[in-house]
Amino acid sequence: MDRIESSENRVQLILPGDSEFNATLSQLPPAWETQVNAKGCFGFVPDAAAGGVLRAVDNFEFQDYVLGGEYEQHQQNLYGDMYIPPDELEWVEDDFKNVEEFYIDW
Repeated sequence: MDRIESSENRVQLILPGDSEFNATLSQLPPAWETQVNAKGCFGFVPDAAAGGVLRAVDNFEFQDYVLGGEYEQHQQNLYGDMYIPPDELEWVEDDFKNVEEFYIDW
């Protein structure tokens, strides 16, 4: 069973393997406004070390996420054995100059 449910307390845990698990991870975290205001930004990335839970990042942290290898690590975690690394770098630092929005479909 992929879920633990309790009708008495109406508690439900969605565990890896459940069809709703990845969809739940992709939702903005509770108190996201506080995280955004604390960092002065509005950007979230899936934290590879935390299993894909979204965390707030500023522009510098986003560039570090993509260029520093954490994005690649998240892709490996997400796709497992089906993941095929790119033959060459997907992005370089110049790709981020004068960019106001950057969209990654994960």
